[in-house]
Amino acid sequence: MPRNNLPYTLAEAKECAAIDYGAKAAEPKNLHHNVSRILTRAGIHSTVIVVDNGLVCLVPSEGEKGRERLAKVQRQIADDLAHYLGAELILLASGVCRMLTDYPAAWERCRRLINIARSFGRSGPISDQDFGPIPIFMAAVGGEV
Repeated sequence: MPRNNLPYTLAEAKECAAIDYGAKAAEPKNLHHNVSRILTRAGIHSTVIVVDNGLVCLVPSEGEKGRERLAKVQRQIADDLAHYLGAELILLASGVCRMLTDYPAAWERCRRLINIARSFGRSGPISDQDFGPIPIFMAAVGGEV
C-alpha cells in the first residue's frame, strides 16, 4: 500500500474553513503562519493551504461542540488577519467532508457564499444562516452573484 506523503489525510471527516482576503486587502505575507499558530493554540490540528486571494484550513469535524469552538477561533483569526491586511476579510466553514469527492462541492459552496457576502457588503466570520434562503436559491438556479 502506498504511503501518504501529504501533510494531511483525507480519510477523516473534515471541515474546510475558507478565508477570503478581499480585493482591497494589502499584499498578504505569510499569513498562513498566523492562522496555523491560532489554530494550534486552540488545540485544533489543522492543515492551512494558501489559495488565490486567501487560505483554506482543513480542520477535523468534531460535531456541534467543535463547531462552537471553531466559531470562536474564526473570530480570533478574522481579528488577527484584519490587523495585518488593513481590511476586513470573509471567513466561513463548509459542511463536513467525509470523502475526497465532497471537497469540490464544499469549495464551490464556500466560493458562492463569499460572493454573496461581497454583494451584501458583509465581512468577518459568516455562515449560510446569515443569508437565509439566498444560497439555496442560487444553487438551485445555478446562478452566480
